[in-house]
Amino acid sequence: WHRVREGYKTEGLEISNRLRGLLAEFGIVMAQGDRALRIALADLDAAASLPAELKELLRDLSAHWAQVRERIV
Repeated sequence: WHRVREGYKTEGLEISNRLRGLLAEFGIVMAQGDRALRIALADLDAAASLPAELKELLRDLSAHWAQVRERIV
């Protein structure tokens, strides 16, 4: 069980880093931590400068990230 949980933690970190990297490419930089990333992702609709395709990709990755985080608890 421990290895599986650690795998989920690693996967969650990889997804959050991927999300942060994509947002940074478009000038959206945030503080460290999951909370700051969740807040930035919640404000996606207000980010008019982001292409619609990117917003869709970010929503998909965000949903996957949430699923992985749920498995860690």
